[in-house]
Amino acid sequence: MKTGFLSLLVLCLLAPVAAWAESTECYQEATTQLELNACADQAFQEAATELKDTLKALKEKISPAGADKLDLAQRKWEIYRDAQCDFDSFGSADGSIHPMVLSQCYRNLTADRTYRLQEQMDCDEGDVSCGGQ
Repeated sequence: MKTGFLSLLVLCLLAPVAAWAESTECYQEATTQLELNACADQAFQEAATELKDTLKALKEKISPAGADKLDLAQRKWEIYRDAQCDFDSFGSADGSIHPMVLSQCYRNLTADRTYRLQEQMDCDEGDVSCGGQ
């Protein structure tokens, strides 16, 4: 019981820090939770656009068989992202902060996914650790 309460307390204390760390103009101007939620969603949408652009560029570079593998991996990654963020944000599920916490999780995982795929863009020829080259 204490562990659950402490986890929720830490989440509530860190959520504003995460929002502040975004340091976008949107967050700086937000004055209500509704506005913070919208800022978090905007940050996620921007990260999603960057991921989409990276996926498109990578698919143009790799083999057709590699593109098929990438499509499958992306579909499964989206299932993972949604499940992980549902779990990570469960502590705020009944609160007005929940959309912000959920969007921040989506943004963080999406940014990580983009970074990993961008690494695939710069593979040296013959590098067997790169997919679909």
